[in-house]
Amino acid sequence: MKDLATRWRSVFIARRPARGAGAIAAGALAVALVATGASGAEPYTLTDLGLPAGATSAIGVRMNNVGEVAGWSQFAQAPFLRGWIWTEGDGFSVLPPPPGFTRYRAMDVNDGGTVAGDGGFDGGLAWRYRDGVYTIIGPVDGRPIAYLGGIDAAGGIAGTAKGSSFSTPDRAFLDVDGGGLLVLTPDFGGRATDVNDVGQVSGYSSGSFGAFRWDPVDGLQFLGSLGLAFSFGNAINDLGQVVGEVLSANGNTSIPFIFSDEKGMEAIPAPPTEHSPATGVNVWGHVVGTADVTGPDLAWLWTPAEGLVDLDDLFDHAAHDVDTLEARDINDAGQILAFGFDNDVADFGTVLLTPPEPLPEPGAALAFAAGAGLVWLLRRRGGA
Repeated sequence: MKDLATRWRSVFIARRPARGAGAIAAGALAVALVATGASGAEPYTLTDLGLPAGATSAIGVRMNNVGEVAGWSQFAQAPFLRGWIWTEGDGFSVLPPPPGFTRYRAMDVNDGGTVAGDGGFDGGLAWRYRDGVYTIIGPVDGRPIAYLGGIDAAGGIAGTAKGSSFSTPDRAFLDVDGGGLLVLTPDFGGRATDVNDVGQVSGYSSGSFGAFRWDPVDGLQFLGSLGLAFSFGNAINDLGQVVGEVLSANGNTSIPFIFSDEKGMEAIPAPPTEHSPATGVNVWGHVVGTADVTGPDLAWLWTPAEGLVDLDDLFDHAAHDVDTLEARDINDAGQILAFGFDNDVADFGTVLLTPPEPLPEPGAALAFAAGAGLVWLLRRRGGA
């Protein structure tokens, strides 16, 4: 019988993107961007998610391609920290606690509605929630704590295992649903931050190696740091493009980046600040992030066609007096998950920005790129 790594490698080879796929997909979208535009004349629709009943906060973390949001809230009564899923039609659905958990966060959801999360704040393990049933992930490599990084269409979970002591190196891991668990950084400290639907994982090492992308064929690929001291990979799309930030040794300079197989690591021209991470990227190479600037932080959207746009310029402020402060995620339809301050009610909250027209289905790029043999785009979407 093949071992786990060999079996997963054969699955990945059948699904992974072809080299140059990112550039072809971007070209396929160029005509569509003329019509829809990242910052076109029609404003985005802003939806304030509000609060679950009895909650004092609502922190949206990630969303899937149909606009379902995974997040968590604080409550006045136990469990004081609870995970939830928000949908446009039903609002908040607070999840029941995983067995044995006194607090829990929902951190990601795939297109099929499978939720992944953790115990939050240095407590508990990662978990998967499907059809009302929890699966607990770990302990991983003897470490009793696990943070959730992301979930793929098949229910595979990437995350970070932590020890009880700060001196114990973290371990990046991938739990292949139904196939077992892989430790991605067995020889040094590392964190896994996201996983795409073809089995590639983004993350970063806790040493000087920096941002990485992992897959079962090539293993760990370190992405560089644009001449600075450190780099951090925060998210990955289905083309294998990774986004994150690079940081100077003294911490005074931070630059967001996007990495692709075609062009390597490239700087995104955001305002130079001490903290300017890129936090999400969709299949079209549209990137969101946050810049820690003087005054309210700048939440931004960057596209190859239109460059950098302040999220506050995308929606009608006459209808919504909201200052967006953090961009959390962007899905393949172009919806943006953000955190902001609502001046009308003087409180913070999670908002969803929806473009006037959704971006084309990723399958539209397949039709354009079929001549290049990019049949990998016919992967399983929707997931388990």
